[in-house]
This record gives sequence, C-alpha cells and structure tokens, in this order.
Amino acid sequence: MRSGTRVGFKLAFTPFMILLSTTHLTVFRNKFSAWYLPMTSALTCTIAAYPFGVTGWVQGFLFGATSGLVVYIRSLFASAIWLAAWYMERSTDGLYRLLKKEYEDNMQENIRVWKQNASQPKTLFGMKWAFHGKEINEIEANETEDDDW
Repeated sequence: MRSGTRVGFKLAFTPFMILLSTTHLTVFRNKFSAWYLPMTSALTCTIAAYPFGVTGWVQGFLFGATSGLVVYIRSLFASAIWLAAWYMERSTDGLYRLLKKEYEDNMQENIRVWKQNASQPKTLFGMKWAFHGKEINEIEANETEDDDW
C-alpha cells in the first residue's frame, strides 16, 4: 500500500511524458509525423527504466517501441488522420497544417467577435471606461455619506 501511490504516479507520468514529448517534437520540427508516438514512447520507457541498468534500458526500449507500434497500428485516431489525408490527397503533415490553420482562423474570428461585443456597450451608452469606474466610486461614496445622516 505504501508504494501503490508512488507506482500510480509513475504510471500516470509515463503517458503524460509521451504526449508532451510528441507535442513538443511536432512544434520543434514544425512537422507532424505518425511515427513520433512510437519513437517518443520508446524513449520515455527507456528513460523510465534508467534505475534498472542496461538490461532495464533494453527492456524499457523494447517495451516502449512495441507498445508505441501497437498504439500506432491500432490507433483509430492515427488511422483516421491517415485516411483523411489520403482521401484529400495530402500528406499527414499537409493535413495537420490545414487543420491548424482552420483552428487558428476560427480562434481569430472568435477573438474579433469577443472584442466587438466587449466594445458594444461602450459605443451604445457613451461610456468612458477609465472615468466610468471613478464615477461609480463617487456615486457609491455619496450614497454611504447620505446613509450616515
């Protein structure tokens, strides 16, 4: 029971590091490849097996590589990306760039709409934000002075 929490954290930390390293590798190289998952899985499991010596490293690498390949081969998400790229006659990297551009354009549109909605009361009611706060504070101060009488 004492080591159960520690082992649980290690088991949760390993997939987190695999996803983190895959994401950072994609950003660093500015290119997406479906082989990143098996590669980072093998590397992470090798590093996790560091305390077990050279045989632990080899076993960690083999475990990471085989589990990464199994995840790569059987992953519905990876298959869907590959099939979508094949259907659109693009590479997986081209599809990644297309989806990234659409997502960024959508986020820019949301930001533009939010800024427009945020400035709408200012134009409708003629509010001057910097002075409006001071006016509210003065009104509240006058109300508290009136309450004292």
